[in-house]
Amino acid sequence: MVGIYQTSVEGRYLRANAALARIYGYQSPQELANSLTDIARQLYTDPATRSRFAALMAEFGVVEDFEAQIFRKDGSVIWIKENARCVRDGAGRISYFEGTVEDISVRKAAEAKIRQLATVFDNLRPDAVVTIADRYETLANAVAAAYMNIPVVHVQGGEVTGSIDEKVRHAVTKLSNLHLVSTVLAAER
Repeated sequence: MVGIYQTSVEGRYLRANAALARIYGYQSPQELANSLTDIARQLYTDPATRSRFAALMAEFGVVEDFEAQIFRKDGSVIWIKENARCVRDGAGRISYFEGTVEDISVRKAAEAKIRQLATVFDNLRPDAVVTIADRYETLANAVAAAYMNIPVVHVQGGEVTGSIDEKVRHAVTKLSNLHLVSTVLAAER
């Protein structure tokens, strides 16, 4: 889901699509625009974030992959990634900003878990990491171990459930050093 917006330089929403309203926890773009009248203080968890954003926009005219934490309507905090550009008037002055927003909270949480696993592996110093099946936590274990050059043993890989497991299995297979499958069919995958 990609939110699309236009904001004033001063920090008010001029336009927003329904996806941005949903990302931020509002029922409609109108509710979002009426509620968020000071983006720096009401949206960003650190008000200085909007100043950094505006400074980058003024200097470069665009921002790409600008990551920040924001408050949703209910007060919960999420991570977002913004890509935006300045829209200028005929005299070259910035009229407003327009851009896109994506919720990257799941990615940021996964990155944090992988860092935590790396710390655990560094403290334990295992000879190998044994991971079971093809679920998302299996992938995090395999990635952390692979980055630390610890051999990965993948047990019961190759089963098919019809969900994301197929992609995770393929990735874990590429990261693993030894595969211990549960069936002949799984071994053929």
